[in-house]
Amino acid sequence: MPTSTNGTNGGTAMLKRNGFAKLLPLAAETRAKTGERPVEPPAAPSSPAAKPSKLPKAAKLSAAEQVERDLADAQLQVHKDRSMVELQADTARLDKLSPGERKAERKQAEKLRAAERKLQLLQKSTDVSQRTSAFKAEAKMAGDAQSEQVWQARAKARRVRLMDPTSRLATIYRSQLATSTVLMLLAAIGIVWCSVTVGQSLGGGLSYTIEPLFSVPLLVIMALHALAAQNRTTFLEDIQAWKVRAVEIALFAITIGLQVSAVLPKLASAGANSATLLITHLFPPALIVLAVTLQPMASAFMSRLLTTVYIEAGVDTKRLGSDEVNLLQRVKTINTLWVAGQLRSANPEDPADKSAGPSVKAVQDVLGIRKEAVQAGVDGWWQMYGPAETHRP
Repeated sequence: MPTSTNGTNGGTAMLKRNGFAKLLPLAAETRAKTGERPVEPPAAPSSPAAKPSKLPKAAKLSAAEQVERDLADAQLQVHKDRSMVELQADTARLDKLSPGERKAERKQAEKLRAAERKLQLLQKSTDVSQRTSAFKAEAKMAGDAQSEQVWQARAKARRVRLMDPTSRLATIYRSQLATSTVLMLLAAIGIVWCSVTVGQSLGGGLSYTIEPLFSVPLLVIMALHALAAQNRTTFLEDIQAWKVRAVEIALFAITIGLQVSAVLPKLASAGANSATLLITHLFPPALIVLAVTLQPMASAFMSRLLTTVYIEAGVDTKRLGSDEVNLLQRVKTINTLWVAGQLRSANPEDPADKSAGPSVKAVQDVLGIRKEAVQAGVDGWWQMYGPAETHRP
């Protein structure tokens, strides 16, 4: 089948455009066998009136040449189809994203990054919260441990104070002072209250001093009772005790009478509140009676505690006098000399008789002290070191 040169050139250009450059040598070989030459396209006419020149006619091919040419065209078409199949099988054209898909992918990526940021923020917030909770728990545990140590120290100090006789003595003394102060303050409040009530009812001025003239002696009697209780006795015992009780009762009666007389004119007009008004005016004398009654009792109790607390004697504080201490030291010296064999026995017939004890004369000769002191020392030696089965002559 004859083919024009323009058709050949057009096929070659198409092969180049479609990327079939490897088929060009095969087409060139076919043209060389058939004697076909590529013809340049005719130039454009210089003027509209000019007519295009006629193309030369292609030479006729023989039957063999025509067969070869058909075969070359078939091979070219096969290569073209095979290449087209390979291109169609390639998934690259399917993987290519459209503009809409690219926008959707970007939005999805933005959402994923935002979610990742939220997750990171949540993780960091959780971590900070956990560390804060752990720090608070450790701080609370440390505070509890420190508080426990403080309470343990207080308990140990309290135990030491309770076991230490001197500390117990100081505690009792502080309690006695506090009790006496509170009771005296209570009595003072009652006296001032009574004085104000009576003074206002009598018109003021010197009237405020009337009630204390009878209340202050009660405080003096209270102090005397407390002093007597501290010394384990009573104020004016036996016969004269009733005189003191009579004076106390009289003073209490006068104090209560002053309070009641001050409120009697108001009771009639008080009506339903008359009982409350009367009790209110009797309350100050009751404070004085309470203080006067409790003060001797508290003083007696505290004094008994102060005198019965056992105190261990120290180096600088001893309950023995100097004479007793010297006697004990003398007894120890006599026993040391007796054990060392430097004192003879009190038995003149047998100086080696240990059952007779040391001789007073021998002790006096060794120590060089008065006979009375030696005799007291020997008596003390018999009490402390003398044989239990032996009786002094």
